[in-house]
Amino acid sequence: ALTPRAGGDFDRDGDVDGNDLERFTSCAAGPRIAPSGPDCADADLDCDGDVDQADFGLLQAGMTVRP
Repeated sequence: ALTPRAGGDFDRDGDVDGNDLERFTSCAAGPRIAPSGPDCADADLDCDGDVDQADFGLLQAGMTVRP
C-alpha cells in the first residue's frame, strides 16, 4: 500500500524536519533558476521550475513540531 508523504519529506521518514530543511537549502537557488540536478527536482514543491522562497513556504507549512 502507498502512503502519502508530506511535501518536503525528502528523506521519507514521515515528517518534515531539520534533515529535510538541510536538504532543501542545499537545493535552493532562487526564482527562475532551474534545480541544479535531478536530486533537487523534488525540492521544487510548487512545480514552477525553480527552488525558491515560495517552495520554502510550502516546506515550512509542512514542518513537524515535536514537544
